[in-house]
Amino acid sequence: MASRFTSLARPSLVRASLRAFRSSQKLGSCSGVQQVRWQSSEVSSASAELVDVLNKELDGEKQTFEGAPAVPAGWSLKNETAYQFTMEKTEGNMTVSIDVDINNLEEIDSSRLDDEELGQEGPVDGEGPQYLPNFTITIANTNAPNNARFFCSFDEGAEGDMVFTVTEMCLFKPGTEEQVMERKVYHCNAAVLDSDMYDGLMKFLESLGIDPNFLEFLIGQTQSYEQGKYIDFLQGAVCTFKA
Repeated sequence: MASRFTSLARPSLVRASLRAFRSSQKLGSCSGVQQVRWQSSEVSSASAELVDVLNKELDGEKQTFEGAPAVPAGWSLKNETAYQFTMEKTEGNMTVSIDVDINNLEEIDSSRLDDEELGQEGPVDGEGPQYLPNFTITIANTNAPNNARFFCSFDEGAEGDMVFTVTEMCLFKPGTEEQVMERKVYHCNAAVLDSDMYDGLMKFLESLGIDPNFLEFLIGQTQSYEQGKYIDFLQGAVCTFKA
């Protein structure tokens, strides 16, 4: 009668198989360590290259950073956040607030600027970029139940100069700004206004201090603010991506 153990391997063969298995495991473990080390080395090399590029960009931005322009008389700079700043002034019973969002700015095409704005020989190498900000103007009248908001952007004027235009406007009750942002109040497209009404609105806004001098400041302030935030971003990126 055959033993019930005849189908099993002999103890000596089992021990030999275990030794071979353990040996292969050790080799595999060593190979895994080498692979991890190789991957770590590759990441360190890529990190060093990226950090070097970021530092060069950071140095270039710092060299062209001139700081913010002087705030025009009557205006104050408020509500500075990571992506937005507000200019504010009061005229009688009206408080005027201008909010500028520096995300996704449009860089000025140098071909759209005349020689006086650029200098006779064009833009100077190494100077920082200039931006055309989109912005909103909010007028709060203490004698009125509604506030007014104008949605504005810059465009090229008839004489080739940079002017700001109103694209939309709306009226809303104080404390309902969220409804304005969600477009749950009526927005009047400026394109439907006749020329006399539009010109009257623009003259009114200029009387509140939104004149060419202020607009020149606004472009410079936007450029400075955005560049400062970009420098902060680069400094943070160097720390984040340094292996």
